[in-house]
This record gives sequence, structure tokens and C-alpha cells, in this order.
Amino acid sequence: MYPIQCYAGYSIPVKAGKFEVVGMTAVVTDITATSRFAIVDDENITGTQGFVLNSLTNKKRILADLQGIASSDGTLGIIFPEPMKTRNGLSVYMENVVAGSLTVYIR
Repeated sequence: MYPIQCYAGYSIPVKAGKFEVVGMTAVVTDITATSRFAIVDDENITGTQGFVLNSLTNKKRILADLQGIASSDGTLGIIFPEPMKTRNGLSVYMENVVAGSLTVYIR
């Protein structure tokens, strides 16, 4: 298990291709507000990297959608009981999450 990284070694939550997602984490920006972090197996990926989505409307393959409760969650995260396979690659949707803290673990 290792995080998806760019060529410079920074964690990024998006990637094209077929692989297995094992887990994901993110740090919440404002713990007094609700937060959300979702990964999508996105059929619109054409290059080597996925997208930051502005909405989950009409998305068919949402692999995981974590939602945080206001004044309760400072970190969103999950390790899946079984790895989830992607077909096209990952795009991400986020609300109230620190942009550089998103980490998706793959195998």
C-alpha cells in the first residue's frame, strides 16, 4: 500500500489507469462546518491524471464518499475492508478540506 504521488513526491488524490484503492484520508479546514471528500472512477479521464470535480451530480461510479460532522471530525479517513478496483482512474470531489492533505492509498 502506498499513496498516489506526483513526480515530485507530493501526495495527489487523482490518477488515470487501472489499480486498486485501499484507503483515503483528508484533513478538514474548518472543524465547525461540515466536510466531504469523495473519489470517483471517472470515465471522462483522457490523459494521465484525473480531475478535481465541482459536483457529484450525474457521476455513476462513486467509489467512496466520506462526510464529516460539524464540530466533530478533524480528519476524514477510511481503510476499505477489500480493495476497490478502478477502470478509468480517479477524480476527486471535496468540500471544506485542506487541498494538500488529500491522500489516496493504492496497491
